[in-house]
Amino acid sequence: MRPGESPNDDAKRHDRQLKAVELRRRGKSYRTIADELGVSVRTAFDDVWKHFSELDKLATEELEQVRKLEVARLDRYLDALEPACEEGDAKAIATAIKVGERRAKLLGLDAPAKVEHTTPDDYDRMTPADRIKAHRDAIDEEQAKLDEKEARH
Repeated sequence: MRPGESPNDDAKRHDRQLKAVELRRRGKSYRTIADELGVSVRTAFDDVWKHFSELDKLATEELEQVRKLEVARLDRYLDALEPACEEGDAKAIATAIKVGERRAKLLGLDAPAKVEHTTPDDYDRMTPADRIKAHRDAIDEEQAKLDEKEARH
């Protein structure tokens, strides 16, 4: 609630924001939303933006909670595998490595893969359609490499 506002004003603003979001979801322009709600275009935009910002914040917080739960679960797996790993059990060690890789990926600990950008020698003379095809082919090649790497793990 803003200074000097009553709870009723806050409720009205919230209802207006929900109406603005619904109109925007239906494809209405901010000008149309503003006209229908009797507010400025800036207020219509702010209402929609604030609503989605709040949703984004909630989703981010929920995602962080899920990430924490997943890391805790992976930590329990590593703890359970530790005795067998200490005894040299190859299967337990391999499993622990996979769990550790998953944990590192989840926490973003791995360095990003470096990708070298290359273009065909005759790129400047290619038609736009041929350029698009060349890019798609390069993407397909990179995806095949990633798929092959993942299949080995």
